[in-house]
Amino acid sequence: MLNEAARRYLLSIGGVDYSKQMVSLTGTTAHLSGQAGGLCQFEGGSLVLDEGANSINVDLDIELFKPRTPIVLKVSNQLGIFEDFPHLLAIERASYDRASRTTTIQCADRLALSPEREATSIFAIGVSIGTPLSANSIVANCLAATGINTKPFIVGASLITLVPPDISRGNYRTAAADMLDATETVGWIDADGEFTARPLDLEPLSADFVVDPSVFEPVDLGQSPSEESDVSGSFNYVYERDDPPTVVSDSPEIRTESTTFLTTAEQREQQ
Repeated sequence: MLNEAARRYLLSIGGVDYSKQMVSLTGTTAHLSGQAGGLCQFEGGSLVLDEGANSINVDLDIELFKPRTPIVLKVSNQLGIFEDFPHLLAIERASYDRASRTTTIQCADRLALSPEREATSIFAIGVSIGTPLSANSIVANCLAATGINTKPFIVGASLITLVPPDISRGNYRTAAADMLDATETVGWIDADGEFTARPLDLEPLSADFVVDPSVFEPVDLGQSPSEESDVSGSFNYVYERDDPPTVVSDSPEIRTESTTFLTTAEQREQQ
């Protein structure tokens, strides 16, 4: 989330500075393929600009706001140094609202905007059936078939060389994502607009959680929340509250009547 009010960022579109006209930027990072590795791409971006020093008219500035025009964003860190946004974005489409005098730009990175070229033949990515090829080369060739340049990168150690898989169905981008997932590697488009990747090296984490609820709402049937609940394992959940315990009112008095049955001899004695 960017703090637009602080103006701690630099924004340029097609080389033109629009830093002072940025209203908001939103978007999501989608994970394509698998549960481990794969491709991470920035998509669904919405960049809103208002009118300022640089007039905006997407109908007239067709060349500036055309699809695939690069959007360069730099954000200031805690030391006040501007750093590149992790993804180089590009325009998908732009529209101008005359009533609010704002321009809305739909944007994404090159992975999301790359054509979903159908993988009709593995020969299109420079491979030969039966010849082992590094996973790096297969990924790079698949992305090259969609027009994406790659930087030198390494993949996880689970697959180093292998016979190229059958990718005659689907598209080259999906094939690259599947290969990265199989090698426990994640890839993305960096700030230079090129593809890069790295093996996953996440380690398990352990932590203790303390929950201190500030509101206690009594429940029916005289129940009250537990003071402490210990869970076996590496987690210890502790529940604390400051309010007094719930007082359950005494049950209403219950009166019962009993009947005494006497034997015939006992009845004669009482008579």
